[in-house]
Amino acid sequence: MLRRCRNLQTVHSKCTDGNDVYDVSVTDLRSRLPEYLRRVSAGEEIRITSRGPVIANLVPPRDARDQAEAVLAALRRTATVGDVVSPAGETWKTEA
Repeated sequence: MLRRCRNLQTVHSKCTDGNDVYDVSVTDLRSRLPEYLRRVSAGEEIRITSRGPVIANLVPPRDARDQAEAVLAALRRTATVGDVVSPAGETWKTEA
């Protein structure tokens, strides 16, 4: 859901993860760069648009550990690990 912010020439929306996201034109970004950088450092995400489409994202830096944990969590949702020790229904011949 997008809405026009009162005092900023931006479009505001909520990300799927609940974070605030602002769409800002390149012209508006140039004229108010210090303000937008403060907002990004406070944890907000800003999408930069040029004549409509998004061309870049300004996001706060992420801790390397947090980023690694996020990647691992994503892998856990898609990976399947089974019993890797037992044979897969095959008969094994052993030397006595």
